[in-house]
Amino acid sequence: MTDRKPRVVLFRQAPIDFDSRAKRIAGTLYRGGFEPIIISLEPAGGRSEEFLLDGVIRVIRVPLAFRPKGSLLKNMPVAEPADDPGEHVRALRRRRGVYAQRITGPNATSAKAAAHYAKLSAQLAPSTAKRLGKRAARTVGGALSGAVNTLAAPVRAGRKRKDLYRDLDLATTLPIADHTAYTLTDLLISLRPDILHPHHPNVMPAAWQALDALRAAGHPVRVSLDIRENFTGLPEKEIGDPVAHRTLLEIQRRFVPFADYVTSVNQQIADIVTEQYGLERPAIELRNYPMLAEPQGPRTVRDAAGVDASTPLIVYSGVMSRARGMDTLIDAMTHVPADAHLAIVTMPLPHPMQPELMAQAEELGVADRVHFVPAVDQSELIHYLGGADVAVHPMPGGSPNHDQAMPNKLFEYLHAGLTFVTSDAKLLAQFVTDNGMGRVFRSHDAEDLGRQLTAALANPVSKEHLRELAERHSWQHNESIILREFGRLASLVDADPRTGHAPILPAEKPLRARGSAVEPPHVVLFRHAPVDIDTRAKKIATTLSRGGYRVTIVSVEPPGTAASEAVMNDVRIIRVPLAYAPAAPPKPSSLPERIVAKLQREAPARVRALVTPAEQRPEAIIEAHTATLADLLVELKPDVLHVHHPYVFDAARVAMSRLGSEARMVYDARENWAGLPIVEQGTRAKHEALVHAEATGIVQADGVLTVAEPLADDLKSRFHLPRRPLVALHYPAEYPLVGTRTVREALGLGSEVKLLVYSGVLSRARNLELLIKGLAQLPDEVHLALVAVPFPHPQEAELRKVAEAAGVAQARLHFAPPVDQHELAYYLSGADVAVSAIPKGSPNHDLALPNKLFEYLHARLPLVHADATAMTLFTRREGTGDVFTSGDLGGYVRAVERMLEAPVEADLLAEKAAEYTWQSLEPQVLGLYDRLTGFVHTPPPQEFPPMMVVETNPPH
Repeated sequence: MTDRKPRVVLFRQAPIDFDSRAKRIAGTLYRGGFEPIIISLEPAGGRSEEFLLDGVIRVIRVPLAFRPKGSLLKNMPVAEPADDPGEHVRALRRRRGVYAQRITGPNATSAKAAAHYAKLSAQLAPSTAKRLGKRAARTVGGALSGAVNTLAAPVRAGRKRKDLYRDLDLATTLPIADHTAYTLTDLLISLRPDILHPHHPNVMPAAWQALDALRAAGHPVRVSLDIRENFTGLPEKEIGDPVAHRTLLEIQRRFVPFADYVTSVNQQIADIVTEQYGLERPAIELRNYPMLAEPQGPRTVRDAAGVDASTPLIVYSGVMSRARGMDTLIDAMTHVPADAHLAIVTMPLPHPMQPELMAQAEELGVADRVHFVPAVDQSELIHYLGGADVAVHPMPGGSPNHDQAMPNKLFEYLHAGLTFVTSDAKLLAQFVTDNGMGRVFRSHDAEDLGRQLTAALANPVSKEHLRELAERHSWQHNESIILREFGRLASLVDADPRTGHAPILPAEKPLRARGSAVEPPHVVLFRHAPVDIDTRAKKIATTLSRGGYRVTIVSVEPPGTAASEAVMNDVRIIRVPLAYAPAAPPKPSSLPERIVAKLQREAPARVRALVTPAEQRPEAIIEAHTATLADLLVELKPDVLHVHHPYVFDAARVAMSRLGSEARMVYDARENWAGLPIVEQGTRAKHEALVHAEATGIVQADGVLTVAEPLADDLKSRFHLPRRPLVALHYPAEYPLVGTRTVREALGLGSEVKLLVYSGVLSRARNLELLIKGLAQLPDEVHLALVAVPFPHPQEAELRKVAEAAGVAQARLHFAPPVDQHELAYYLSGADVAVSAIPKGSPNHDLALPNKLFEYLHARLPLVHADATAMTLFTRREGTGDVFTSGDLGGYVRAVERMLEAPVEADLLAEKAAEYTWQSLEPQVLGLYDRLTGFVHTPPPQEFPPMMVVETNPPH
């Protein structure tokens, strides 16, 4: 050790911004003469930068990077060849897992799934035998050699070391820990810390690899470990994937014995850790106390919620999850005074649970009294919370982790001077009761929670008493313990016996972003249809091009058309005709033929296969796309294949098998295919083929995007995805509100006409008949324009018959030509009100926030729509329109009349339009690709170019 200050590197699995504990420890260390450095692990695609916390503490932001599949742990010294089964074997395992989920009982589906499961197990048998053999050998070897402390064992020059975690197969069982190690290890080594201070099991593999390399090079680094939760006692709702949870526990079990100093958030968890791991020095309690200081800040939670000073205000601040009892808290709002409001402080905002909780609040009639407000910086939090009257923590007791918890929120509420209502989780309840800080309710009992909140509002604990408690429970009481223990570690300079020759990077050497020196990756996007009307594919392609990627779109054209090429700005478009059209079944002309046709449509799969010729089966469309695309995809040599529809998954898989292990696949799940309404499913055979294609393809994708938060949760749960899909909603690109003409001008309508507009797909599932029939009950000056492609539309004649039957003059129903995307908002703005009748009732509709919702917003049009769940929550929250009950013609007419008489203010619509833009999503989309490729994208400018397709090699 030199005369320099001892360097402590603090790191965990998340950004530092809202990690008050890590920041407080770093501040204490700085004031005590140490050099703390915080590594803030950002979401993939996040910021990469350095800054000084409080002007003095160095913080390094590092975005999470995905470990390339072909290089798993390739830089780690090992004693034997990597036990890597290869992507082929992992794919077989994933497919087998999918079939295992389908075995539900004595039925035909289970029987078929069991057959597939057995077949895949047979294919995996050689790999399984090899893996078990190696595991047995390791077990026997370990028993013969005794309990060897890997860290303490001297290493001879030139000898290799065995990684502590290799046999856990982290890439499969806990990918976040593997990717975190890949992201952080080199940086940890380059910083040459005297003390490593990890804060979560997910970063322990990174800590181990850095520790091993540094000590092998003669650098006597020490370890201080902060265990914040009793991970062995998590309630079932917080465990998630049981395999990942078991792996996390095993990671912690192996690493804890190498820690020189262990702390936890309360004495109970500290005692458990000491006993579980047989620690020679007992773990130490460091409670999550705030710093004692005068609260200050620009505003309070009351200001953020827009609640006046006379309104009783309850506040909850912290993590939101089902395990935290949030549903009980919402239910309890029906049992508190009718003028009492609830502010929920959480992040991110909007939160994935927010729609679910607001739907619950809507049903209970308390939605207008529930407010989701943003989090603030820790330096402002006490003042911010102090604007409320009562604080609440509904986290139920009953699990070891909850019953042993003393969360930082308890003490933050105390320092904010708030009376506290908590559940009967044991330590929380005991502290609140013993210290006279508030009241306790029975877990999961909303009525009792309401009673206790009502009593707390009526008879709050005195501010003087809470102030005295805050003085006794402040971070300043922890500082002497922290400085004593870290000082002890810093004095252990040469006590480690290990020597070796592993290189140590100079501390001043910058961490070069992976992929920054390589050629821009090539991304190929493709689906089952032409790209011209595919706004989403064009937006993603443009974003990738704007970020520095090379981009090609393969546009599948109708069979029999000529191949050609086009460009869209810097994006190459290759038009390729479908190789052949699957044969259509002949029209039945007799009773036997009609019976066969019905069996072909609706019978179980096994029967359908017997009565349907191969060229007429739904799978034939998939085979046609594979024959069309596979060779071309290989020829294009992409780094990433971007799949936009289940029909082209097989083409992607065939191409991937020929491109090699470095190629990556991204899937954009645009619909809840399994939850399509009946009228959109087509035949049973076709729908089952579509759902099966997605199920077998998505598990092989390296990255998944989707279009709604609930759908992301559904996909992760249904297919056991290792990572939650990235949500990129259907926001339009923001363009100036200008154009050549409006829809009113295109139709030659004067200003006296009140014009309703619908823009989108024309199909029975969209309930367009209701929109047309509504004209019969609206004044004659109200017209309806339908904007759709193709134009003229084949449904026009059928929809005009609906108008005729309803007694609607044909002159009031218009079919308008479409325009390019950059002119669409201006084009639609010529109408008065946008309308949509997409009904509630199917998962696909209820989860959707369709692109048209946001396009109408950008056109400054109020929207009248049916009560599909997600759309309803959005419209009511943002105040951008009116909602009617699905199928209720009278309700639709009344909603339209309200909007025509008192439309939403254009300024409000403009404000919301500026908030929901595609440009705001571009960093996340580019971040996904950066993770997969190692490339570092160029931040795109705000101005989004028109997505004009120009033919460069037109067909002859």
